[in-house]
Amino acid sequence: MIRLLLAGFLAVLVLHPAQARADLVIKGEAAEALKCATVILASLVVLQRMDLVTPAEVSLGKAVADLMMERVPGTARQKQQAIQIMGRRLIENKTPEQILTTFQQALPRCERQFS
Repeated sequence: MIRLLLAGFLAVLVLHPAQARADLVIKGEAAEALKCATVILASLVVLQRMDLVTPAEVSLGKAVADLMMERVPGTARQKQQAIQIMGRRLIENKTPEQILTTFQQALPRCERQFS
């Protein structure tokens, strides 16, 4: 499942917006979990590209994102689409440094809400 989610997130970089649309509305705690998972995955991509994380840290981050996505309703395909859409909202036109800043800002909220 986590490979599917990460693949979906990475696809956000190449998909046209019309190609990825969710068939359900995600609100409340599920939406927050989706945001947290997306920020974690985006940060992992940035950190991997910069060679700043170990494979063990990548695995841990993916596992945390996967746990977050368990709180999001829908099929695996719908969750993948939701990550793509949220990824565009959160990272489109942002530098790697801005993505990491978004992660640092979101982390305390995500920890409070989901730990």
